[in-house]
Amino acid sequence: MSRRELVDAYLEGKISRRVFARRLVATGVSAGAAATYAAALSPAASASGRKKKPPEDFYEDFYEVQECLDEFQEDVGEAQERFATDRDRERFAKEVARAAKDLARCVRKAVD
Repeated sequence: MSRRELVDAYLEGKISRRVFARRLVATGVSAGAAATYAAALSPAASASGRKKKPPEDFYEDFYEVQECLDEFQEDVGEAQERFATDRDRERFAKEVARAAKDLARCVRKAVD
């Protein structure tokens, strides 16, 4: 099943969120990206007022979300380098929390 067919099946309710994410991972999508797509494309997200994009926009969204994830990983890596000692643990946690908020904003922007 292609990624486009997976998205269609998920949007039509033919497969569960868990099956959707697992099959995306099997096609080479990272687990984080698969979970993000499952959440962004879920019926609950659509019911909350988000506009649902047609399936042909999936690949464009995929690359935008992948860029968001890459930026997040880079931010966390930089934070690990800056806050390497035990006494910096709290500052590291704050930096990762900030990066996670940036990731969430980036993903929402990509899929809206």
